[in-house]
Amino acid sequence: MDLELSKLIFPAIVGLISGALGSIFAPWVHWGIEKKKMARKNREELIKEVRLVLSNEEIESSAFRNHAVYSRIRPYMSEKAKEAVEGEYSGSGHMISEVIVIATGSGRHDGVNSFRNRVLDEISELEKQWGLI
Repeated sequence: MDLELSKLIFPAIVGLISGALGSIFAPWVHWGIEKKKMARKNREELIKEVRLVLSNEEIESSAFRNHAVYSRIRPYMSEKAKEAVEGEYSGSGHMISEVIVIATGSGRHDGVNSFRNRVLDEISELEKQWGLI
């Protein structure tokens, strides 16, 4: 009788424990997956917004750096790209003025609005790093 009772109790206890563990870990795993999906979606939207703003051929670095999307992408950008967007300044106090650098040549990062190509290259690199492409 004890042998038959142990045949019933042991599987019941194992089933109870595995069910309890499953009900604890399943939502945690689901939350982790959803968190990764949301992060990916947010990154995709950020890249899309930056490209949309930069699609305006006539946008200047001052307009881009004052745009909300620049504040969002800035932490992920290299120092060179930030410098291309933010430029250099001279003077101090109320006499501060922006130094406009015009790079001569025929490269992608030459010309008056060379910041656009640098930022576009930068976000392409971010796409690779983030596994979006």
